[in-house]
Order: sequence, then C-alpha cells, then structure tokens
Amino acid sequence: MFLYGYLRGELDSWESTPNMADLQDYTAQVLLIISTILVGSIIIRRRRKQNQIKLPPSPPSLPIIGHLHLLSPLPHQDFHKLSTTYGPIIHLYLGSATCVVASTAEAAREFLKIHETSFSDRPTQTVAVESLSYGFKGFVFAPYGPYWKFMKKVCMSELLGGKMLHQLLHVRQQERKRFLSGLAEKGLAGEAVDVGAELMMLTNNVISMMTMRQKSCSEGGGEAETLRKVVEDTVELSGKFNVSDFLWFMKGVDVQGFKKRLKEIRVRFDALLDRVIEEHQRERRKKKEQGSTTGDDDDVKDILDVLLDISEDETAEIKLDTDNIKAFVMDILVGGTDTTAVTMEWAMAELINNPGVMEKAREEIDAVVGNKNRIVEECDIPNLPYIQAIVKETLRLHPPGALIVRECSRTATVDGYHIPARTRLFINAWSIGRDPNHWENPLDFRPERFIDQNGSALTHLDVRGQHFELIPFGSGRRMCPGISLALPLAYVTLASMLQCFEWKLVNGGDDGIVDMEEKAGLVVPRAHPISLNNNITYPILQNHTLFLSNHILLFFPLSMSFFFSKRRIVMVTVNLGMLHYVLDHVYGAFMHRTKMSTPFFSRGWGGTKLEMLERMIKQLFPEVAGQNWPPTVIQPLWKTVWETRTASLREGVFRTPCEDQLLNALPPESHNARVAFLMPKNVPPHAMSCVVHLAGTGDHTFERRLRLGGPLVKENIATMVLESPFYGQRRPMLQRGAKLLCVSDLLLLGRATIEEARSLLHWLDSEAGFGKMGVCGLSMGGVHAAMVGSLHPTPVATLPFLSPHSAVVAFCEGILKHGTAWEALREDLATEKVAMTLEEVRERMRNVLSLTDVTRFPIPQNPNAVIFVAATDDGYIPKHSVLELQKAWPGSEVRWVTGGHVSSFLLHNGEFRRAIVDSLNRLPWKGSS
Repeated sequence: MFLYGYLRGELDSWESTPNMADLQDYTAQVLLIISTILVGSIIIRRRRKQNQIKLPPSPPSLPIIGHLHLLSPLPHQDFHKLSTTYGPIIHLYLGSATCVVASTAEAAREFLKIHETSFSDRPTQTVAVESLSYGFKGFVFAPYGPYWKFMKKVCMSELLGGKMLHQLLHVRQQERKRFLSGLAEKGLAGEAVDVGAELMMLTNNVISMMTMRQKSCSEGGGEAETLRKVVEDTVELSGKFNVSDFLWFMKGVDVQGFKKRLKEIRVRFDALLDRVIEEHQRERRKKKEQGSTTGDDDDVKDILDVLLDISEDETAEIKLDTDNIKAFVMDILVGGTDTTAVTMEWAMAELINNPGVMEKAREEIDAVVGNKNRIVEECDIPNLPYIQAIVKETLRLHPPGALIVRECSRTATVDGYHIPARTRLFINAWSIGRDPNHWENPLDFRPERFIDQNGSALTHLDVRGQHFELIPFGSGRRMCPGISLALPLAYVTLASMLQCFEWKLVNGGDDGIVDMEEKAGLVVPRAHPISLNNNITYPILQNHTLFLSNHILLFFPLSMSFFFSKRRIVMVTVNLGMLHYVLDHVYGAFMHRTKMSTPFFSRGWGGTKLEMLERMIKQLFPEVAGQNWPPTVIQPLWKTVWETRTASLREGVFRTPCEDQLLNALPPESHNARVAFLMPKNVPPHAMSCVVHLAGTGDHTFERRLRLGGPLVKENIATMVLESPFYGQRRPMLQRGAKLLCVSDLLLLGRATIEEARSLLHWLDSEAGFGKMGVCGLSMGGVHAAMVGSLHPTPVATLPFLSPHSAVVAFCEGILKHGTAWEALREDLATEKVAMTLEEVRERMRNVLSLTDVTRFPIPQNPNAVIFVAATDDGYIPKHSVLELQKAWPGSEVRWVTGGHVSSFLLHNGEFRRAIVDSLNRLPWKGSS
C-alpha cells in the first residue's frame, strides 16, 4: 500500500506540473524502484530455496558484498574467530563467490579424504591466476583431468623425483655454501643480518638454478635481477585482494589496475624465459651435432631440460607447448621460493625466543656431525630428529600457506551439509595447527611434540598429508609436490645456520623477544624483518692462535711456503675440511671489503680507451679473424741468473709486440715485457717441452710459478714465466697492488698478455726449437691461457687452473664484486652526462666483460690436450663456469681437486704439475708423423 500510495502521489504531481525533464527524472526513479523490487525478490526466493537445503552455519551477511566486511588482510585469523562461534564448517558469501571454510582436522578429513574426488579442483576465477598460469596451462591451477594427471606423474617421477633431486644436489650444496659464506662475511664485518632477505635469496637461487640454471638473486643485476623482480611481483599480486575477483558485476572493470600490472609481468617473464629456452635449445642442438644425447648418464639436466624433452617426445601422452612449459616454470618459481624461506625465518624467530631449544639443537648437530671438521649435509638429516621436529613445530604454528584452497567440482554432501558445485573451499591449516583439541598448550613452541621417549621422530605424526592435525602442504592428490625438496632444504639450512653461527637479536626491544606479528601475502610472512648478529663458530675461526698469528695465510697466500713448513700446511688442510669455500670468502672479505683495501677500477671506465679496446678484442673472435692470425716475431735479450749441473735460470726482456694503437694505450712501465726461463741442461730442445706460465691475480713476481714449474725439470719440461702488464716491475706508479685503476686496464692487460704469450710460443717453436709447447695460468692467468691456446695456429697444451670462462663471473658474480668501485663507475658515467642506477652500471660491466668470454673463442687445434683443473669448493669460480668451458670445447677434460680457490693453489701444486705432464703427453713431438 505504501508503494501504491507513493506512485499515486507522483502521478498527481505529474498532472499538476507537466514538465518533460521532471517526467524523465520520475520515470528513472520508478524504473529504479521496480528493478530493486525484482532483484530483491530474486534474492529472497534464492535464500528461501537455500534455507530448504541444509547449508553450513553462516554469520549475517550484507547485500552485494556478503561477508567481505568480516575479513581483514589476514583472513585465516578471521576464519578462525568465526569458527569458534559458528562451528568447524561455515558457509560464507565473499561478494558473489560462495565459499565454505573448514577449521578442524575432522572437517579437513571430510573434504580432503572422504570427498576428495569432489574437491580436486582449484579455483580459477581470479585475474592473477588466469594470467600468470597462461590460461591454466601449468600444473598448480590446471583443472583436474587427463592433463593434470599426466603432469602430476611427470612431476613426481621426473621433475621432483628422487633421481632429479639427487642429480641437482650439487646445486643446493653450492648455493648453501654461498649463503653461509655471505653470513660469515657479515659476521666478520659486524653487520646485522636480515634473516628473511638472506633466506629468500638462498631459496630463490636454489629453485631457479635447479629449474633453468639461472640465478634469480645476484648483485650482478641483469637477467638475475629481472627474474628476481618477476617472482617478487608475481607473489605480491597473487596475494592481494582484487575486487573484480569477488563481485560479478565488476568482472570487466580493472578498478585496481591488476590487469595492467599482470600484463607487464607476463611480458617481462616471456622475454626472459624465451631467451633461457633458446639457450637450452641451442645447447641441445650442439649436443646432437656432436653425437651426444640428453639422456647420457653424465649429463645433468635441469627441470627445463626435462620439460623440453617431453615437448619433443612424439610418443608422450600429452603434447606440451611453450605456454605449458612457461606456466610450469612460473609455478615452480613462485611456489618454491617464498614458502621455504618464510618457514625458516619463522623457525629462527621461534629459536631466538626459545634459546633452550636452540641449544638442544646444537647439541644434536655436534653429536651427529662430530668434531665440526665438516658442515652438516642432507645425508645427516635422518640422524637429526630434533632439527626435523623444530621445522615441523614451525610448520604447525606458522604454515606458509595458511589456507588450502580447493573448489567443488560437483554438488556434494559433506558431514550432512549441502555443498553446491563451484563452491570455493578454504581449509584453515593455521587454525588446525592451533586446535587445543589436538595440541596441548597449542600456542607454545615445543618441538618435543614430535619426539618419542627414545629421542626418535614420531612416526604417527608427520607433515606429509596423512595426519590431518598437521597439513601445511595439503593432503591427497592435490598435495604440494614440492615437499620432497622443501623439507630437506629447510632441515639442512636451519641445521647449518645453527652449527656455524651463534645468533643474537638486534631489534627485539628491551625484553629481547622477537614479535610474532604476521603480514598479509600469498604466503604468511613476518610483519617485521628479523635482524640478527652472528658470531662464527667454525673451528678454523675459533682457533684464534692459528687465525691471528698466521694471518699471513689470508693476506699473502702467494708467499705462503716461505713462512710455513709443509707439515704446518697439511695441518691447516685437515682443519679446513669442507670450509675451503668459506675461507675464500673470509680472504675476500679482508682483501676487498675492509676500509684499508683499495677497490678495483676506482678511476672509472677508461674513457675512449675502453671503446678502442672493445673494438680490438672483437677482432680476436673467429667470426672476425678466424684462426689464421699470425703471432709477432720477437728477439728477447737474455741474461743468466744462475746455473747448476742440471738446470739454468735466465731472465729476458723484449719490447711488447702490441700494435701501435695498443702500445700507446699501455702505461710506459708496461712497454717492455719481462720473462724468466727455467730450463733443463744437457737435453737438446727438440727432446724437451716448454710451458709458458701466465700471471694470476696478484702474481707480481716470478716466484710462485717458478716453484710450480721447478720439479718439472726432472721431466725434461722447461718453464717460462711471463710478467704481465700492470704487474711487478710493469705496474703503473699510481696503481696499488693488483687493483687496476680503470676497466680498460683489465682489457689492456688481457690483450697485451695474449699478444706476448703467442709471440713467446712462436719463439720457442721457431727459434729455440722445442719439441712440444704449452701454456698455463691460474685464475685470471688461466683465462688468458685458454685464449692463447685457442688462437695459436698449431696444437699446444692448454691448462687453465682455477679459472672462470669469463671475467663476468669474477667481477659481477663472485667475491671480487665486493671489491669493485661501483659508485666510482657510476660517477664516471655521470661526468659524461649518462645517468645510471648501480644495477644498470653492473649490467654495463657485464656487457663489457662479456668480451672476455672464452667460449666465444675458437676451439683449440687439439682439444684433447686441454685440461681444466677446478676446485670443488671454489668461492671465486662457480662450477657452472668451468663446465661452460668444457661444453664449448668438446674433447677437453675437467679435473677436480678438493679445496677452495685460496687453499687449492697453495696445496695442490702436484695436481697442476700432473695435468701439465698429461696434457703434453697428448701432443705429438714436432716432426713426428
């Protein structure tokens, strides 16, 4: 009656005031009222119908938004509070999305086990999921069906199976060593450690290296930085609330700009992954051309290789296209990085607040690992039940995925409640882990919950989805397949952090307690970063007498043997054990990160000199010059230093054979080259071999290389040592030590050294008449040796020792990046009115130093005579860099010595000499058929 009266009154007013504009306004009002009545009646009828069906309990809702007003940025906490009022299973409207929340172990079992087939899909009605999964072409969000089953089988048997994880164990070991070494550097420097940031860098690098041999966190910038930012942005957007995902009438409206940002992320990820896929395919084509296959036992594949294998397999059940591969890689990168890092950060926070637990964990590690001559490894984990219990207790209180999300594929009845198809299901793992019905004092951190009376891990309570009181990784067929990687990585990383360091809180306030506030996100991270100070507990560093009184070991390794007896060095080796890698970083910290040290390139790029050198070095590449570039003839002037019955030592000098343009760029001190020549006596040259030894970083004298070559006199092998430009007596007056002043100096040093070494080999061949020749070098000298062996017109023994394939690895990725004057390089560009960020400066450095990439040089005449000697725990040269060289030069050999960069050239001279002899033995004598 009220409505009728209202309309009658309005009609009367129209008759009294017949105005067309008013008529239109009133018509609009009436239509709006009628529409409201119709929509209201539809809603009322729908609710009445639903009331006839038994739905789970539900709190009062509001029109349009439903229950969205009840949720905060931490919905798992809100769901938990609602469950205390409305029960373990509740029904909610999140906008236009129908949802059900399960908050107890019993409810979770109903959905994930008893009715698993009805809840095996994941929600797909979100803008972020649709875009970043390439239209649900990955694995995580693919609909349950033949494609998903095929990818699950591939994932469990090939991608994350035991064989693949074992093959990629070295990647995890290498990245963990880098992580620990970085922590050690900060500890020595007295710097606070942002635990979350360091752990995120570790897990990002582990996952991306295992997936596609590409780091995602690096101070070098470039593609690593692009990948890191893509993953970071993806995680951020995926965890944000997007109003268009919950209100049907907003579906086509990009209110918050999500679609624009998602498109931009896709473009960056596509460009990056296209390059990575092309690199993998190029390597695969090269292997096929060389007659090898990706199935060889000694060929370690990454996950991308396996996906490419499947895509090329004509007999595969499902044909994978490029979008499938990209979507799967995105799934792994996003799903595998934050979760493990966040778990370990929460664990460290709990341990700081529970020092008794931390001390008990250390005691267990000491009992298992022994006298600490090695760092804990993954193979130790079965014997560390308390470490496992700490991680499980952390996952109970702080599951990284607080809500396990599913979607009902067909109408189901669960625990007597009607669940319509397309209903979104949220299993509140956070609430389940804090349920007092299953956990005594659930808010207390007590790893002992998971230990039996004998000190062993409880078998009836685990995190692998069979015990619904604890399901941080989900359960059933949609359970997270990455558990086989995430758990061992979390166990061993946490154990090594406790074994190697003592931790103290920096920002915990007066009470010294870490706050446990959560922050919103795709995972549930800490609201505030946890900053800790660490004290190193390695024995080699605890032994202050050895570390301080024998600091010459760190600062003057080239002169080590003058100060220490052979017995003393062996003792240090025994103590180092697995800590060679850390020693490299400690040495690097003292050499390159103290206030007293001078950085590399403190005077900038080198101006026009750099541009000239870039052009000249490119002339060495085979696409420009080929291998027919003749060396320059030289005539050294000799003087005898000493002579014995079996050998003689001479020193010589000659004008550097560089062309005028290069000669003018060199400092005057470097214009004359100096050599030392140690030669056996009473043997004709044609029956002898001679090896030219090139200078490594800091080789200012002939001493170390003469000591290396001296014993070879007995093998009728002569040693010729070349003093490099910018080193020794050829060092510019303003240069301190080996710290080159400009980037151009590094390229000058390399180009001039190559010219001089090639001329010396020519002299040994044509003038001295030696029967065999070779060239070797350590570290930087090894890079130069590889280039010389590559460019020489006749076969020579080529022996790079502890060498990278490119200076990019040393200065942009390795320890030396800490000793580079990045700010000075940026300021130098600013004087030329070129504004760059530090990351752009690092990218420019990578481009310049890519000219030193040995893989761009031609394959040597006899690759069988190429032997690389590399260290297993080298902190300066990563293994992948050595393997790049071997791949580029098929037929070459890599030999591994146990040690780091610093310790290996002190302790493995015998291995270097053996490689020299073996390499020369693979060459024919001059004049033989």
